[in-house]
Amino acid sequence: MIPMRCKEKKTGLFESTRTPSGVLLKKTVVDNSDCNFWIKAVNLTETPVTLYKNQRVGVITEISQNG
Repeated sequence: MIPMRCKEKKTGLFESTRTPSGVLLKKTVVDNSDCNFWIKAVNLTETPVTLYKNQRVGVITEISQNG
């Protein structure tokens, strides 16, 4: 699990878009009041991979809340 931070408060689906080769980030539903959330990450290679602070690795697509 790695900590993530978004630029603006959103409720939606996080999907990875720009990850280093061999790294998978799990799609996650984000319900944010403070723009901080956790993502499950897996490195499928034997080579260590570094994800840097403030590195853009995905987007949050807004979803509507019914109810």
